[in-house]
Amino acid sequence: MNEVMFDQDEMEIDLGDLIKVLISRWKSIILCAVIAALIGGAVPVIKHQLGSAAVDTSQQEEALKRDYELITVQYQYDMKLYENMEKTFAEYSAAVDMLTEELKKLDGIPKEDEDARMACLIKISSLQNVVDNADTMIEYYKKLEKPADPGSFEAYVADNTKLSSGFSKKYALIGFVLGGFLACLGWAMLYLFDGTVKTASELTRYFGVNALGSPDKQGLVAANVKNFMTEDIKKILVTGSAEDAAIKNIADAVAATVADVEIVAAGGLNYNADTAIMLSDVDAVILVEKLKKSKQNNITDELMMIKNAGKKLIGAAI
Repeated sequence: MNEVMFDQDEMEIDLGDLIKVLISRWKSIILCAVIAALIGGAVPVIKHQLGSAAVDTSQQEEALKRDYELITVQYQYDMKLYENMEKTFAEYSAAVDMLTEELKKLDGIPKEDEDARMACLIKISSLQNVVDNADTMIEYYKKLEKPADPGSFEAYVADNTKLSSGFSKKYALIGFVLGGFLACLGWAMLYLFDGTVKTASELTRYFGVNALGSPDKQGLVAANVKNFMTEDIKKILVTGSAEDAAIKNIADAVAATVADVEIVAAGGLNYNADTAIMLSDVDAVILVEKLKKSKQNNITDELMMIKNAGKKLIGAAI
């Protein structure tokens, strides 16, 4: 008797099959990613709307007024610095001219006249300090730009309360990646936990069952049945969770290929009492299942019934 081994607790995940499923669902994955990108790009607008709705109008106006006052004070301070720029340039130019004159004067004072030379040196030192300070400020002014006028309070309120219409590319990219990932995760979870048989190879990997071929290729299935049969088999039951028409087609193809063996067909081994009774009167069983429709739990029940009845399982067409 063919010993069927199966243990659902030790089922492995076929990453190749999973990747194929994800690739076959690429349109829905891209669609989810695009929708998430559009939602993500609109985050600034949504955030602004929610924030505006949550703040009382009077409170919002008070907050804008405080901000405007701070901006105005800063603008006035920056303008004073900017207006002092020409004055500083003039002072620097005048100090340089005076310093040049005093250096020339120092050259004309006799060395014996120590008092005059000392007074000139003191003046030169003072002018040098003025030049150095002005020179430092000039370096600062080179980077100083004229501050922008904040305008009237009414204009400031209008600019800071209108909705943002800009589409955020950053949030759109984040939404696209996250949406695609969640779509892939959703399909992967559905693939892993819907409990159906996805490929014929699962029967061999999970249950140790011979894969006879697709029910659409009855001739190939019948040929494989003949190859797997033994001489002691005189009667075969063709059953499974596939449609009755598919089961009958396989039974007819096997009957036409295998001589001197009685072939009976019946559906629903694990939920049809008549089929279960027929199991006791046969030597072997052929299962006919349907990909992505037949449940692993149902196949497990069928295999358990076949094993408990002491019958040989030739294989499964799926």
